Amino acid sequence: MPNGGKEPAHYHNWSVTADVSNDKLDDTGLVIDFHRLKAMLDDIVGGFNNGQLERIDYFRRHSPSAENLAEYVYEKLSMKLPKDLKLSGIRVVEADGCSVKFGK
Repeated sequence: MPNGGKEPAHYHNWSVTADVSNDKLDDTGLVIDFHRLKAMLDDIVGGFNNGQLERIDYFRRHSPSAENLAEYVYEKLSMKLPKDLKLSGIRVVEADGCSVKFGK
């Protein structure tokens, strides 16, 4: 729909990427272990698989757009990350050539 109008219900195979940063590396030379980061992301988005986002309270109040999905994941992941890490942004790819990044 042009101009952000509401579309009929449909499915996406979204890709969600988190950008994290720190001003120093840990003892093993990492900002964060990617397995740990992926587990955090999976915990947040795992319930989205094969379902409608509107099942989640947040998306009953907000449009299930890629932008709102990025903000939702950003807020949830921000609370899970160690305090010394900064979440630079969440990128949601909706389709080839169509992505959005949300960050504060």
